[in-house]
Amino acid sequence: MSVLEQVERRGTGAITLSPPGVGGEGTTPATLVMFLKRFPRLSETFVLNEILELRRQGVPVQIVAVTDPREATAQPEAAALVPEVIYLQGEPWPRRLLGGLATAARHPLGTARAVRAQATHPSRAGLRHLAQAFLLVRAIRRLGPVHVHAHFVHVPASVTYLAHLLSGVPFSFTAHAKDLYTTDVARVARRAKAAAFVVTCTEANRRYLEDVVGVDPARIKVCRHGVDLRRFAQIERRPAPRQILSVGRLVPKKGFDVLIRACAELTRRGVDVDCRIVGDGPVRADLEKLVDELDLRERVRLERGRPQVELLSAYAEASVFVLSPCVQANGDRDGIPNVLQEALAAGVPVVTTAISGIPEVVRDGVNGRLVEPNDPIGLAGAIEELLHDGALRARLGTAARTLAAQEADLTECVRPLTAEFSASLSSVSGGSGRP
Repeated sequence: MSVLEQVERRGTGAITLSPPGVGGEGTTPATLVMFLKRFPRLSETFVLNEILELRRQGVPVQIVAVTDPREATAQPEAAALVPEVIYLQGEPWPRRLLGGLATAARHPLGTARAVRAQATHPSRAGLRHLAQAFLLVRAIRRLGPVHVHAHFVHVPASVTYLAHLLSGVPFSFTAHAKDLYTTDVARVARRAKAAAFVVTCTEANRRYLEDVVGVDPARIKVCRHGVDLRRFAQIERRPAPRQILSVGRLVPKKGFDVLIRACAELTRRGVDVDCRIVGDGPVRADLEKLVDELDLRERVRLERGRPQVELLSAYAEASVFVLSPCVQANGDRDGIPNVLQEALAAGVPVVTTAISGIPEVVRDGVNGRLVEPNDPIGLAGAIEELLHDGALRARLGTAARTLAAQEADLTECVRPLTAEFSASLSSVSGGSGRP
């Protein structure tokens, strides 16, 4: 289905949930366009949760994505949204080309601005982003006035920034982790300067945006990714003896190799462990090889990724949840891994590393244990302590659940975003946000 056919099929369905203060008598209701590189993605459940919660709080959200990654596994809630997503690459290339040319003809001065901005920093990726910006402006034209919010400061914010130069459409973006620390600082600064505001999910990121990128502190909004407490806080714990759970995408920054080496150290110490690593990703073969080399097939299992609802029993059965993220040489890192907050909300004692925003949610000795990154010996020591001390596990698990209820409730975490987006949509509801 083409982009325009998708919009026409929905009619006004995308803009009927106006929150208080959005639109009004004599104005055209505005739509929040949530722009993503790929949708749906199993590893980006936090984006899905945000979209669903914004809608529950009355914000009219239309998802626009460059492409559907067609992953083998998807969250059921995300799969249900796919029919309404506008995909920029959903048409044959001749129609995309004609649509881009029509957009250029409609915005000659904006086209010159966008082309000039891209020409000052030429690259093959930049040309691709420019082409996608034309498609984005075309895709959202029939939605009426919009505010575009991009998740991730690399590709989505680049495309949205160029769409802003092209058509004047207001935009904002969320900076997460890898996207923030591996994108050229000058590029981040240009996008942030043009944006209405910048959202990020940790205080560590806020400091980087303020101190390194130079973003005005008043324009940075810190909104942590929340957890659906209705799902996780109701888990009835039935921990299996010695069971270690770890969940995440199988990529180097997650430090699963460190966890596997920690399990080898625990085995050397005579500690019997049953470690489940749940996830998919490019280093699976390397991790399986390491498990074989360390003769851990009876103690470490690598399980395929699965939807969140299918992980609830794993959280219920885990004695300890372990994640050992580390910072890569290129700056890639985690912010606050959502699985840590899920484990805390479920009341599972956590062992993790003290990097990035993790110490903002895991307090050593209070609701979990923090160790240094890339230290399998230190990680093994913290795990052994928890496996041998049931009273400590119970105390940390109770505190984890209590603090998660106070600080990680999805509804409360999204409220500041609702306020920001509602204000932005109010300002464009008269038509100023029409591309």
